[in-house]
Amino acid sequence: MIKVGYLVPFLVIKALPDYDSYFCNILGTELYSMLPKKYSIKEYKVGDRDWAAVFEIRPPRVILSQKSPQYIRKMIESRFSNILLSNGLKIKKVAKIYSADFYKVAVGCENGLVSSKEIFELFKPHVDSLRENIREKIYFIVYSDNVKEYVVNALYPAPIERVKKVIFYSEMNTVDVKVDTSDVAMFMGKRRLNLLTAIKLTGVNIEINGI
Repeated sequence: MIKVGYLVPFLVIKALPDYDSYFCNILGTELYSMLPKKYSIKEYKVGDRDWAAVFEIRPPRVILSQKSPQYIRKMIESRFSNILLSNGLKIKKVAKIYSADFYKVAVGCENGLVSSKEIFELFKPHVDSLRENIREKIYFIVYSDNVKEYVVNALYPAPIERVKKVIFYSEMNTVDVKVDTSDVAMFMGKRRLNLLTAIKLTGVNIEINGI
């Protein structure tokens, strides 16, 4: 039985112009599904096969997605299973803001990797193997149980080594990150997308303030 988040192979049966979707069969089952074009990574023809994540279940149909955090997580876990296992890594969460062209992937570490740059270098030689399945950029973030540390890590690829001070207001679930005034825009990112994605990834209210 499939569940939301499962990665499944599908076969395109026909296009549904009225719904701007593809009507698909989930291979190996008798289940039919819809892959909305806004959730697909490319255009498909009848007979094409690919992979997608189960995004929503609306009996008797299933909605698929190739852009959901579940899809990104499952793709990374399936393609990089050896790297994750051999380095004591685990995908904790994936976040993306709708209009952003990147995902942030929080990675839990057990074997001493201490920075997002180190994790990125670990995956870098293999990232090209995902290009056919993931079109957006991926930023790997070091997960931490320490809220302040996790928030700072989540602001990568901003130069997190330039953070001056971090204050956690636990009663408000808010972290105030102090940087040089000239660096505020860089930490926010274009259209504040870097900040908003970090907020979504951590589940913490984040404020960037100059000093």
